[in-house]
Amino acid sequence: DTRSGSCFLCPILQTPMEDPVVLVETGFSYERAAIERWLREKNTDPMTNVILRARPPVLVANLALRECRVQWAEMKLGLAPLDESDSLRRRILRAMLIEDRAGKGKRAA
Repeated sequence: DTRSGSCFLCPILQTPMEDPVVLVETGFSYERAAIERWLREKNTDPMTNVILRARPPVLVANLALRECRVQWAEMKLGLAPLDESDSLRRRILRAMLIEDRAGKGKRAA
């Protein structure tokens, strides 16, 4: 559900993904650190329990999911969306602002 942000939760950690990756063999997305830790101990997909054939399993950055999460956070914080002409520096500073505001909300809760 994009309104609640639950679609951005890592299935392993149940926290919002900061560095989402796709486990190529199954197509599911996970937080990079969580799936790497899982795969050091197990040879299965956490969502399906399917035994993975690829050794080592292939992980690919899920850039689309990461961008969607940033846009969702911008919407929740009431920030106007950036367009393609915005500089990389401005995008990075904006992402830092979003993370800072999100962190303050967690500490206050």
